[in-house]
Amino acid sequence: MSAIEISLYGAGTLTVLLGIFHVFFYRLFRWKREFQKISVVNARLFYTIHLALTLFILCAGLFAFAAAFEAGYRVHAVQFALVGISLVWLWRLVWQLVYFRARGRYAFLHHALTAYFALLFLGYAYPVFRVQFLS
Repeated sequence: MSAIEISLYGAGTLTVLLGIFHVFFYRLFRWKREFQKISVVNARLFYTIHLALTLFILCAGLFAFAAAFEAGYRVHAVQFALVGISLVWLWRLVWQLVYFRARGRYAFLHHALTAYFALLFLGYAYPVFRVQFLS
């Protein structure tokens, strides 16, 4: 197995795990109770956006598996998609560092998520970098 395939399978696995984790947000963060505090429209918008994000995350993970399995990372359209997904994870990494702070008992979670998003960014970006600049 090549380093590119390992990168894509790793990124796909981390992404699918994150998508599965997102499925439990409603219960984990007690959104039923929290949504009662805001308007019905805002609650529905928030929940709809979250469902769309969860679907995107799961699809991005499966896309990484397909790109690795079929060696599709050499196709320019696939590379474009990989760059796009990697930029989403880079944005999320920067957002984690800027918007969320390592505080008290959540410091470990902050650092773990920072590392997680860095791995996702690298996992999706590496195959394109490798094909474009090192092949």
